[in-house]
Amino acid sequence: MKHIYSMTKLTKFLILLQIIILSACSSREVVEPVPPPYEAVSAFFEHLQEREYDEAQEMLHGVPAISIVDFSSDLAFKLLSYELIDYEIAIDDESSYSHVNLRISNTDFATIMETVLAEAFFWIFIEMTEAELNERIYQDLIEGMKAEDAPTREVEYSMRLELYEGAWKIVLDEALADALTGGMLSFAEYAAAWTGNVSVY
Repeated sequence: MKHIYSMTKLTKFLILLQIIILSACSSREVVEPVPPPYEAVSAFFEHLQEREYDEAQEMLHGVPAISIVDFSSDLAFKLLSYELIDYEIAIDDESSYSHVNLRISNTDFATIMETVLAEAFFWIFIEMTEAELNERIYQDLIEGMKAEDAPTREVEYSMRLELYEGAWKIVLDEALADALTGGMLSFAEYAAAWTGNVSVY
């Protein structure tokens, strides 16, 4: 009888221990796995290619000085594509961030605009109003971007992403906006300096 009593005590102890372990496990917070940052990059480019600009804007972290919506036209991202080179993730006590290195390609807006303006130089000798001149430049720009043989521009860029509320958010800066739009920003700065006009849009 003493042997049976000892086994009963051991059984009760093991059951109690199992209950404690299960309770401890169930009380732990379930942490959802964070997807790799390149999946966020892929979704971002897909939104731009599908002209889902609001969805693309939501993937940006913070309040950027530049808005994707500013470039939301049917031609701005016509030939936009990217190639993943590599990426790295850094985690510290204050934040988690990633750098995804890409090759970004799009219609070469800067080259097309330079060609249009070079031709426009000769139009100033033709009798036309400023409004007519601007309309001619705009139409030629659109035609250049629609052309099947439109030039493309490729740049390498290290995209920074920050982990925010369990999701990767893209940090948009001028270099990224310029790469996405085929040199639109860099050409605008050049044109502004050349004309002495701060606003060229």
